Amino acid sequence: MLQLGPYSAWVAFDGCDRRTYATEASQSGHCISGWIASEREKKFSVNWHNALRDIPLEGVVSIDGVVCSTHVMLDKSTRPLAPDEISISYARSSDFTRRDFAFSTIQVTDEDEYLHTVDDRYTFGVIELELWRLAVSDVTASQPLRHQYGKPSLEPQMLHERSQKCGSHHVIFGDEYISRPSTVDLVTGARIDEHPFVKFTFRYRSMDMLIAKGIAPGRAEQAHEEMQTEIRHLEARLKFLKSSVGQTCAENEASTRRRIKQEESPTFSHDSFDSFRRSQFGSF
Repeated sequence: MLQLGPYSAWVAFDGCDRRTYATEASQSGHCISGWIASEREKKFSVNWHNALRDIPLEGVVSIDGVVCSTHVMLDKSTRPLAPDEISISYARSSDFTRRDFAFSTIQVTDEDEYLHTVDDRYTFGVIELELWRLAVSDVTASQPLRHQYGKPSLEPQMLHERSQKCGSHHVIFGDEYISRPSTVDLVTGARIDEHPFVKFTFRYRSMDMLIAKGIAPGRAEQAHEEMQTEIRHLEARLKFLKSSVGQTCAENEASTRRRIKQEESPTFSHDSFDSFRRSQFGSF
């Protein structure tokens, strides 16, 4: 996870936050970056959270240089019940279809027809989330989201082996599937700043590459760290259970004392008192 003030962002596999390595923040305090390990054929989502929601923000998700999603999180005063977290895991391919984000291995060949790819510049390996402050002029609720056709997409790549991309990963849009059209609040407005208010950058490589470059610890060290983390979780769980057992025992002991005290206290009904009075003084 990357965090700047009240804003945080993370890439998730199967709903679990992917660990971020070698985090770096800019001196301006508006940009932060880190590395994550990618896995071939693994689907993922880009997520962000706004703890304040004091201003309207436009979120722009770009993957490998292609804009894949734009959306708006309105401020709390405008939409008090709206969520403060957004997750993006797909790109729309039509009004009724989607394609999920997925990592894939770049294919290489020695065919001469791909020699032109050697000198081409690529932006593989980068997932970006930009947050822009908005001056909102109008909000129209519950409008159907219309797909804009003709946008670039992320497709499988074939490069020449001299490009030195062998074994590298990139992101593709997965198989198309049917989905109901989305309904959104249509926001009209303009960006306040010339540059993103906050920018998160996730650079991704395979785990083997991250280890080889010294960005991520070796697998033995990772296993040790995971074991230590598990031990801390178990210790915290044990402490909680001991506390719960102690509290339960104290409550049971207090309940037992109250019950014994009640059993020891004599009780007199009206009839028993009359019988006692007659035996002592006779009847009237």
